[in-house]
Amino acid sequence: MTHAARLARSWFGQWRGRLVVAVVLAVGLYFVVAFGNQAWKSRQLQAEVAARQATVTAMEAENTDLQARVQRDASPQYLSDVEASARRDLNLSHPGETVLLIRWQASATPAPAPEANQARHHDPQPNWRRWLDLVR
Repeated sequence: MTHAARLARSWFGQWRGRLVVAVVLAVGLYFVVAFGNQAWKSRQLQAEVAARQATVTAMEAENTDLQARVQRDASPQYLSDVEASARRDLNLSHPGETVLLIRWQASATPAPAPEANQARHHDPQPNWRRWLDLVR
């Protein structure tokens, strides 16, 4: 063996242990970083699942409320009340019905009787005196 080969072999022998340790540390560091990254993603996904589960729970509660309202509002009494209100307040009708709108005219006020009219004009007391007599 030549001197150069012996020198190379001795140099490689010295650094071989350090090289193995460096490779093992690099691989270990890679696995630690990869595990940390996966743990972080897992935590994010768990938070997203919890948020969506809360949304689902809220929507289920709203759905239950709406179903209860549908049950309540589907009763015949409620439907007849809605129909009466629509006819009365909104002037709505069913297709094919004829609607008659009646406008009531105010009746003419009757003219006062001639005797009462004459009695008022022939009253000798002034109006303020009559009020004073009424208050006393």
